[in-house]
This record gives sequence, C-alpha cells and structure tokens, in this order.
Amino acid sequence: MYPIRWDDYINPLDFMPASAFDYYDWLISYVKNGGEPTHYYDQPLTTGQFLIALRDIDVMPRYGAGSVKIIVPKGINADIIGLGHNGVYFHGRRPKAVGYVPVFNNPVFMQVPEFAKGVKQARVRDEQFMRESEMRLWMSENQSWSRKMRSGTHV
Repeated sequence: MYPIRWDDYINPLDFMPASAFDYYDWLISYVKNGGEPTHYYDQPLTTGQFLIALRDIDVMPRYGAGSVKIIVPKGINADIIGLGHNGVYFHGRRPKAVGYVPVFNNPVFMQVPEFAKGVKQARVRDEQFMRESEMRLWMSENQSWSRKMRSGTHV
C-alpha cells in the first residue's frame, strides 16, 4: 500500500491522513462487535495509507495504486457509488467494513495477541515463500548452466 496521492477526487478539504492509531481504534471497535480481520501484513501501516473523511463523501470506484482506504467517522455519510479496490471503514454503534480488513505489525496492533499471532503467521508464510523462490531461481540457473556445460556452449 502506498501513501495517498491528492487529486481531483481525493481533496485535502474532504479528507485528512489517518495514523495507525486512527485505524487501530476503528479495528478494535470492529472486532469487539464481531468483525474479523481478513489479512495480516508483516509491515507497518504508515500515516497516509488510510484517510479520514471530514465531511459527507461519494465513494467512486478506483483501482490499483489509485485506490483509497477511507475511515468514515460517526455523523459523516459515505455514499458508495462503486467500490473498485477501495476500502471503506464505517465507525458507529456497529462498525462496518466494505472491502478487506488488514492488520499491520505496528506496535499498537501487536498488543492484541490474536493480531500478533496473525502477523507472525504472515511473516512465516512470507519467509517460506522467499526461500522457495530463491531455491527455484537457484535450480533454474544451475540447470541452465549444466545444460550449457553438457552441450559445450559454455565458452
């Protein structure tokens, strides 16, 4: 996830960058009301990856690097015209998420044992993927070299 780029749709008068604490506050409320995280990341959430809506907004579909993650406080309305790859996180008596619900490895998230466990599992999975990728690369390079040696084209 990349920091938000301000443009015609993402106007700094309508939004402010959210901190890891802002998203954590929403996430804790969401989980206490029966919600569950969908993704765990062994990377920190930095300020600007999520936004806080400052007034009523229309959410238009955005995709890829142009997508946004918006926290909608109580008393502010968000009309979802189209979601695309955006995420919308509603505060309220029953917090609601439209899109995926990630957990990051910032210290504030790691205080919650279930979050820490999920992030640790993500780390193990990522490390295993890297080892397997490096092994496949090594094997393909060595097979290529071995074929060249056998064919006499290594010179």
